[in-house]
Amino acid sequence: MGSNGPEAMDAMATFQALIDRYLAAYEAHDAVGCAALYATDGEVYSPFGAPAHGPAEIEAEHRRWFEDGETNKTMAVTRAGIDGNLGYCLVWFEADVPGQDGGTERFRGTSLNVMERRSDGVWTIKLTSLNEVQEPGTESDT
Repeated sequence: MGSNGPEAMDAMATFQALIDRYLAAYEAHDAVGCAALYATDGEVYSPFGAPAHGPAEIEAEHRRWFEDGETNKTMAVTRAGIDGNLGYCLVWFEADVPGQDGGTERFRGTSLNVMERRSDGVWTIKLTSLNEVQEPGTESDT
């Protein structure tokens, strides 16, 4: 899957549009809408919970995430590629989360997504792997 040239730009635009639809559903706390953007055999792997397989588990996982009080979420595709009916995109995300002191903290991470084009031409998310990004200087030396 190429990462340069017009194909990469098309992949970035295509997948950013899908991620924008996901973000709109997420911000509306629409767990059904979030899950609907995944393939029927979609999967989510997250350090924040058990793996989720299929629409019902993906919907339930999103409902749990909504309880965390996250606000001001942003998501941007930083790399993408398409090869036939499969694609990928790396997404940088940030959000405000409740802090231990009663304020908010900025949470940052990445999601690596495998995308699949259905027979009707619609792109879906086949697999998501979420990763938390540590702030500089907070990584463990062990």
